[in-house]
Amino acid sequence: LMIRFAHEMNISRYHFGTDKDNFGPQSPEIFIKMFRYIVNMFKEQQVNNVLWVFCPNVNSIPNELWNAAKNYYPGDKYVDIFGMDGYNWNINRELAASKNQSWTSSWQTFEQIFQPLYQELRSINPDKPIIVFETASVNRTGDPKKSLWIQEALTICKKWGIKGIVW
Repeated sequence: LMIRFAHEMNISRYHFGTDKDNFGPQSPEIFIKMFRYIVNMFKEQQVNNVLWVFCPNVNSIPNELWNAAKNYYPGDKYVDIFGMDGYNWNINRELAASKNQSWTSSWQTFEQIFQPLYQELRSINPDKPIIVFETASVNRTGDPKKSLWIQEALTICKKWGIKGIVW
């Protein structure tokens, strides 16, 4: 059993361990204590059939130094698998306005989306297995082909040694 506990901790909307107003520079420390507490609780109960997943989002929101994914890492003793979550949204201003969203994004390849986090995780531990736990690509008229995006994603995953992808 893999437990992806408190995923995407580097996004303010989740603010694990605090309320949204208190998500800030102390959040990585709070997350680490919380993650370790849960893992230790399982170990104390002699639960031996769990693999623990550390799974940040590809984008840290807010994009501040304190909110980098590596700052949340609980340590090799507590994490068995690295995870990554990221999407090819391609949301222009008009579409964002129609959905009452404040953010936009351009069309990006799988590699453009995941490479910065992939490199950050590899700098933490070059040997931990990595799984993409959340991904997808839009498929709207005028966008590049979604099928090509998927093909490129699989090529990059093979090149990087990614162990799995959840669509």
